[in-house]
Amino acid sequence: MNIYLIIPECGISPDDFYIVEAPTLNEAKYIAVKNLYKNDELFIDHIKQCTINMSFAEKFWLQTDEEHMHFNTRGKILIDYNEFQTRVKKYFGENIKAAEDYIAYYSLACDEKDEEANEAFKNFINNAENFLIQEYLEYTNYQVLDIAKIKKI
Repeated sequence: MNIYLIIPECGISPDDFYIVEAPTLNEAKYIAVKNLYKNDELFIDHIKQCTINMSFAEKFWLQTDEEHMHFNTRGKILIDYNEFQTRVKKYFGENIKAAEDYIAYYSLACDEKDEEANEAFKNFINNAENFLIQEYLEYTNYQVLDIAKIKKI
């Protein structure tokens, strides 16, 4: 096992750094992200937002340049809620439960049914871990350093 130092992009204090033991650099990054994403309030808020843009939901509402341009210039979306659901299901592929949980959460949260939305979000988090880890890797920027390769003086 190698020892890796994990440094978040905005890490400014030792409390922001982590040590991970793993066989490879990529596995160290995966282990770190798997343990960190659930506690990152900004990331969780990004996933939870009901906004059409600047959130996880944008991945489904605005997929093409035309859709982005139309939304940015007119403030309107080109697709309907059925297409949104189709895109969510396509994104989650065989993980049908994660897609259903996200759609349920999104519908409840946007309708301001907070208690039911919170329950649906917990289900989503439990059923979509690999997708959320990948999303977190895209959302954040961690530097991973093999401690054995750091120069000693």
